[in-house]
Order: sequence, then structure tokens, then C-alpha cells
Amino acid sequence: MSRTRYIAQAGVIAAVYGGLTWLTLAFGGALAWGPIQFRVSEAATVLALFTPAAIPGLAIGSVVANLFNPAAVWPFSALDVVLGSLGTLLGALWTWRLRERPMLALLGPVVANALIVAAYLPILLRVSGYR
Repeated sequence: MSRTRYIAQAGVIAAVYGGLTWLTLAFGGALAWGPIQFRVSEAATVLALFTPAAIPGLAIGSVVANLFNPAAVWPFSALDVVLGSLGTLLGALWTWRLRERPMLALLGPVVANALIVAAYLPILLRVSGYR
């Protein structure tokens, strides 16, 4: 794959992830952020089965989505930008590395986010007013 194609694919994937997260917010209320999170954009993590460009694309898309969180309580939401995006990055890496075993590969984003996000989400919820 050419470098130009790789960068273009990563950019499109980042835009899709960020855009789908914002759509969830627009049509699903606060489902993209908060105590119960449902991000349609997480379905895009399957793209890491097909292209390594999904690894940086998903991570950048997660950074962008988390940076522009309208419910952010800074500086605490920097945890979400850094650690939430790290979870997405590690999940995408896992998916790409295990792509020959798709059922196992698709567990990557679930496991990474379950462990990482669960570690810092109580802090964010407390400072955001959720008790």
C-alpha cells in the first residue's frame, strides 16, 4: 500500500469514527458520553481487520471525538482524551495483529475499553456531577 493511500484511509477512518460519535450525541442524547456509553462509532473498529491504516485512524478519530466532548469538565476530561484513545488504539492493534482469527480479533476493542475506560470513568463521572 502506498504511503498516500495509507494516510488517506487513516484520515477517512478518523473522520468516520469522529462523525459517528457526534451523530450518536446528536440523536441519542448523551449516549456517546456519560455513565452509560453507546458509541455507534465503535462498530468502525472492525475496519482494523482489513487495513493497518485503521489503527491510527481509529485512534485519531477517538482523540477528536473526546477533545470536542460538549460535556467535558476540563482538565479531568483529558483522561478521556488520553486513556480512552489509548483503549481504542490498543483495541485496533489487537484486532490487526489477530486478523487471521476474526472472532478473537474482534474482542480487542471490547477488552481494551472495558479495562481502561472502566478504570477512569468513575473519576470523570464524579467531577461531572454524576453520583
